[in-house]
Amino acid sequence: MPRTIRSHELHIPTWFGASELQPHVDDFVRYVRHSGYSESTLHVYRNSVAHFAHWMSEYRIALVRLDERDVRRFLSEHLPICRCGPLRQRWLYSVRAALRVLLRFLRSRNLIEPQRSTDPAYVTNELQAFAEYQEHVCGLTPATREASRRRVRALLLQFPGTSAAYVDRLTDKELKRFLTHYTANCTPRSRATVYWSIRGYLHFKALTHPNAEVLCQRLPRFAAWRLASLPKSLSTAESRAMLAACRGHDPVSRRDYAIIRCLHDLGLRTIEVSRLQLDDVDWMAGTVRVRGKGHRIDVMPIPASTGRAIISYLRHGRPRVAERSLFLRHRPHHWGPATVFVIRAAVRYAAQRAGLTHRVGGPHIFRHTLACRLVQRSASLKAIADLLRHRSLTNTRIYAKVDLPALSAVALPWPGRRP
Repeated sequence: MPRTIRSHELHIPTWFGASELQPHVDDFVRYVRHSGYSESTLHVYRNSVAHFAHWMSEYRIALVRLDERDVRRFLSEHLPICRCGPLRQRWLYSVRAALRVLLRFLRSRNLIEPQRSTDPAYVTNELQAFAEYQEHVCGLTPATREASRRRVRALLLQFPGTSAAYVDRLTDKELKRFLTHYTANCTPRSRATVYWSIRGYLHFKALTHPNAEVLCQRLPRFAAWRLASLPKSLSTAESRAMLAACRGHDPVSRRDYAIIRCLHDLGLRTIEVSRLQLDDVDWMAGTVRVRGKGHRIDVMPIPASTGRAIISYLRHGRPRVAERSLFLRHRPHHWGPATVFVIRAAVRYAAQRAGLTHRVGGPHIFRHTLACRLVQRSASLKAIADLLRHRSLTNTRIYAKVDLPALSAVALPWPGRRP
């Protein structure tokens, strides 16, 4: 049965015909459909873009100059008072999502300029120089550089002016005031992370400004006792419940089960799971190549249960696409590599289905669980450090406290109590 044409759709050919977007409508529809969006979503997005094209024509906005500022103006100024059609798209979240996809499509075709930063020029240049220093001198990963960039950006915006001028006249009191305000709602460990980001930036500035080295020595230190508490881990029953919560025959369930198997059996970090490629798995040797922190690459054996889960996903869940990442997105944009957010979402949804939301805070708990299980089986700290790929045994010492039965056997009686 053909779909009934609504009255507002009669305006769409006219809206597109008078706009510079008209020659690109068919390509946009193919782009949205190829990205994996449903036909109903495609219908909403096309109508939203037609409405936006009509608004662009009314205000004579050239396509080459289109950017996020025009989208914000359309959403905040025009959409609430719009009278363009009786049944036009009025839902803010739908129109905003459609225009976000439109900008992504136009930039993929080089029809508009790349997204421009709203920061002052000196902030952009300073962050670019600091990022190059972190990459080529410190060898930090993109995720670490991005996190440091956000914190240093807040510092630069707090003290406006050229970078050379503000570093020379910046005092330790101003720096302490910034850190206190910026980390007001952070945990002690998060405060320490911010501290090291600012410290790294001051080390970078000390290459050309001696005052930065003085500020670096006067930075406040935040207390963070890494060995004060026991690492959180799952019991055997809880681990089985998490794995059972992902068992299913649909592609997403097969992918999530394979992801949690990698976390549970190999103790991989979240970023290491997202970096896995098809070529990293050697099925003849039964090994997998893991790209860890600090550009480190290790080869680990694949347990049989993990291998079966990956094979099940590859045969019955993973689409045959050119992307070489082992795990893929199964929501629009379809077939892109599974990011760390996809890995975390898989663990979070499994915890909800297993009723363990109060116990599972993120994927890292599987890494703790593997280490605690090995300690309770009398494995040495050196063997655990090698399996978890720790660079120093200092990071592994925290697991020496989890074998409570063994510790109770060597504990001395409390003074004054009977043995």
